[in-house]
Amino acid sequence: MAALDPTNLTYTNLVAAGLALKYFLTLNIQGGKRFPAGTRPPEDKTLSLDKALGRGAVQSFGLEPAESKALKAARAEDTRWQRIVNNDVENIPIGLIVSYASLLAPNGSSTVHRIGVVGFFLARTLHTVAYAGSLQPHRAIAWLLGWACVLALGGNAALGSL
Repeated sequence: MAALDPTNLTYTNLVAAGLALKYFLTLNIQGGKRFPAGTRPPEDKTLSLDKALGRGAVQSFGLEPAESKALKAARAEDTRWQRIVNNDVENIPIGLIVSYASLLAPNGSSTVHRIGVVGFFLARTLHTVAYAGSLQPHRAIAWLLGWACVLALGGNAALGSL
């Protein structure tokens, strides 16, 4: 069995840490969007963040009718960020699993691996930026590039294991 390439390990671990940080920041932004949308649990009304971010919205899991334009816009923004989080949950774990599989392939290409993991990180970051900014087709292109990287990493893992 070939030795693990320390540079590939560094790339993979930096990407994993970067994606964890990106996910943490995304969750915090999304959580903040819930206050003005009134989609937090009622007991969150007592939090200081509700006073700072809530803009007077009743915290009711979003069950109160959205009658004002501002509340409807806040709920749309909350939904947008919830979907960004959902998309990360759907794509980042499999991307990281396949990245580590590629890393562990004894005869895998270091070049394919490095390009794949960095490309995946950049694509996921650009996807979040494009989704948050309502940028289409940028969002779709970033999603597709991310999956192209995952598939390349999967091919590298499979072929590098033969």
